[in-house]
Amino acid sequence: MMYAFEISAAEMKNFMNKLLREAAFDEFEIREAEVQTFARFEISCKPLGWAELKPYIFGVIKGRPRPKYMKFVFSAPPALVERLNPKAAAFFLNLVFDGEKTTGVTAASEKNFTMDKSIDGAWTEYVRAFFSRHGIRITDVSVMDDDDNEGEDDDEYIEEDE
Repeated sequence: MMYAFEISAAEMKNFMNKLLREAAFDEFEIREAEVQTFARFEISCKPLGWAELKPYIFGVIKGRPRPKYMKFVFSAPPALVERLNPKAAAFFLNLVFDGEKTTGVTAASEKNFTMDKSIDGAWTEYVRAFFSRHGIRITDVSVMDDDDNEGEDDDEYIEEDE
């Protein structure tokens, strides 16, 4: 099951503060980051703690104008992967900001090939609970299950230091 969601423009300021100023996302590892402001910045790395890279990303995008595009590929740390599903090799959370809203998509990688796609279920629930726990409102876009059934659509940026 793949889970896709959106973070609305109205929720962006809250989300960006949680992502870049607070410790909410520090539990994740970052695999890839791309930011387009006055220039395009790309970072591809072995799993690295988000807390280590976050200050550099914040330095690139703080202030005005807001970034035109951002993409972050996060992964769950190995201990969390093992806890959620021992058959999983990795869990990913992809976040893409298109200048207006942010879209998120979850993905899972299995240790051994299998047709059973239920491995994603625990990760999807974890991601939903994570955003809820941190007070970030998300809207389900779709949940793709084994039968490829899609769910129904449901229903300022970073504060400057003064």
